[in-house]
Amino acid sequence: PAAQADGGVQTAAAPRGTDSLAAQVDSLAAALGGKADLGALRAALASGPDGLDDIRRIVAQAPAHLAPDGRLWLEHGYDQAPAVASLLAAAGFVAIEQRRDLAGILRVSGGRRS
Repeated sequence: PAAQADGGVQTAAAPRGTDSLAAQVDSLAAALGGKADLGALRAALASGPDGLDDIRRIVAQAPAHLAPDGRLWLEHGYDQAPAVASLLAAAGFVAIEQRRDLAGILRVSGGRRS
């Protein structure tokens, strides 16, 4: 079923009782009139079973694109800070820091290329 959002933009709600990612993506695609790239939508909403596949890829490739002592900062999910810090450390980043959002949740992690 469709719902009217602010500004007159038509959005689609996931079927009642369904909160799976697939249902949400399909509903969003329907709201966009079939003009959406479903693969891109799914990738934007979930990145592997633990949600870290894209961050793993970025962390692994970042050193080749950073100047010596360059820093990499990543925004991540509310519960991913420990895992992201571990990924940075395993990739050789040093001086790893984490920042909280306005709600006090660790939401950004970064480190310096060694």
